[in-house]
Parts: sequence; C-alpha cells; structure tokens
Amino acid sequence: TVSIPATVNGTSSSGMLSTETFTFPTDSIWKAKYSNLVFGCAFSNWNIPFAEGPGNVIAGVLGLNGVIHSMLVQLQERTKKRFSFCPSSLETPTLLQFGDASASM
Repeated sequence: TVSIPATVNGTSSSGMLSTETFTFPTDSIWKAKYSNLVFGCAFSNWNIPFAEGPGNVIAGVLGLNGVIHSMLVQLQERTKKRFSFCPSSLETPTLLQFGDASASM
C-alpha cells in the first residue's frame, strides 16, 4: 500500500493505493474473481469542480476512463470497456452497469 498525493488544476486528492482480489456475483451460481486489481481510497478530496459545498469535498472517485488502472480497463474482459450510469434522485437509486448490460439502459 502506498500513500499518493495528487494535485491537478487546483483540485487535490490524497489517499492510499493498493492491490486486492475482488469477487463479484454473476448471473449464475459462480462468482467472478479478479486478482491484483489496483484500487485506491482517497481520504482527502478538495476543490473538485462537480462537487458541492464548502471546499467542494467529495467522498471518493471511481475511475471509469480508458487509462490502464481504471476499473473499466482492469475488468475489460467483463466490462468490454463500456458502462452506463443513471444518477439517483430522492426516489430512485443510482444505477451503474457494465458491458452488455449497459446497452439495455
């Protein structure tokens, strides 16, 4: 595990970077296991342009762009580098789908 501070265009994020084995449920009784996925946990996120409130503090970031360590690319066997996102409202939960499931949204 490594502590990594990052500052870009006035935004700031720092936290931990590590690797782990992730297990996800599948459509069958089997589970999909992915070893050595790179992931991070940011403890301090400041001046994020899309956040609200004092200092624009957010809770975390999920990397879904096309760079090598984004979850979308690391899980490309399953995601096919595609995702869809439906933001939540007070009445509905946020929905995030990957791969073929993303086409049905």
